[in-house]
Order: sequence, then structure tokens, then C-alpha cells
Amino acid sequence: SEAAYAERMNAAASDLGLRNTHAVNVTGLDAEGQYSSAMDMIRLGTRLMSNPTFQLTVNRVDAVLHELRHPTTNDLLNIYPGADGIKSGRTTGAGWCLLGSASREGRRIVVAVLGAPTEAARNQAAVSLLDWAFTQ
Repeated sequence: SEAAYAERMNAAASDLGLRNTHAVNVTGLDAEGQYSSAMDMIRLGTRLMSNPTFQLTVNRVDAVLHELRHPTTNDLLNIYPGADGIKSGRTTGAGWCLLGSASREGRRIVVAVLGAPTEAARNQAAVSLLDWAFTQ
């Protein structure tokens, strides 16, 4: 059942040290009691980006399914030098969100933007965070 799977997701989150994440459904769509923190998303994204297959998947600017081309919704891949993933999304409750990754000179930075009021604001916040991080 979906509830049983969500509990397995919560157990996996706990095993990964994601202390501020709780799943209620398997889709990630808004639900009472479902939440995650920016830090937990960064921890998860950093872990996932250590997997070469995952890296190749989230670095794609489009995908073809049943002969239909589906462009990425991760605008960073098209606008930020070195961007190489991870996931964008938006729900009514969460706003515009992005877990982004960029690599330069052998260094990867992972950033999270949660609750932006617009897609443009989300993208600008991610760019600002990445720019700042690469200067440190």
C-alpha cells in the first residue's frame, strides 16, 4: 500500500540521517504531515550525486518517451555554467523548489531553494547561492 511504502521511505530517510523529513505519500505532493528541510534535501542530493547513473539521468536537458520530447524543468541546466542536476518542482504548499548541483574544477556544490514565489525567483536564488559557494 502507499502508506506502507511511505513508512519504508521514512525508514530510509532515518537511515540516511534525514532528521527533518517525513513522507505521507509516495508522490511528494502536498499532504498534511509531509515535510522536508533544505539541509535534508542537500544531504540526499549529495548522496545521490555520488551515483554515476543518477548523475547521467539528472544532467539531461530532455528525455524522449513514446516518441515525445519532454524538456527538463531544471532551468539551471540551461542557464548556469557547470550545472549538472538535480530536481525542480512546484506545489501549491511548497512553492517553487529546486535542488541544484553544479561542478567546477572538480568541486561540486549542491544547493536547495524551497518556497520561492515564482520560477524566476527560484532560479535567481539558486544562481546566487551557487555563485557565492564557488567563491568560498
